[in-house]
Amino acid sequence: MPDSKNEISLTKALIPICVLISLLAYNIIVYEDKDWFGENTYQIILLLGASLASIMGLIDRVTIIHILKKIFLSIKSIAIPIVILLLVGALAGTWKVSGVIPAMVYYGLNLIDPTVFLPLTLIVTAVVSLTTGSSYTTSATVGIALVAVG
Repeated sequence: MPDSKNEISLTKALIPICVLISLLAYNIIVYEDKDWFGENTYQIILLLGASLASIMGLIDRVTIIHILKKIFLSIKSIAIPIVILLLVGALAGTWKVSGVIPAMVYYGLNLIDPTVFLPLTLIVTAVVSLTTGSSYTTSATVGIALVAVG
């Protein structure tokens, strides 16, 4: 494991980031955002950037175990937010397919007076956020309907 006093230079730290940005820009400019490596182009580019960073770590005598531990800790730290976003997406899709959002738009256009629209929007979104405990859910469901009404 590397000594904690051993820090890499800013130039070395920026190499994988610059390569990643360059590959993404190359894909967008040259290939006009089409499939350079097939349908998983962006995932492959991200893996290339991560591989380069890992190789640079191995060159600096960081053990592969240490690198893998840090990778798994990073993945673990984002697992719960990813699950929340997936569930919010499922809820928004369910509401849209079942007709809840279109019904909210229909009744919103017919029942809400334009002079009270903004204060009512504030109250409705606040109540939904406090009830569900998720601002993501509010923006993905009621927010979509209120944007369509407004």
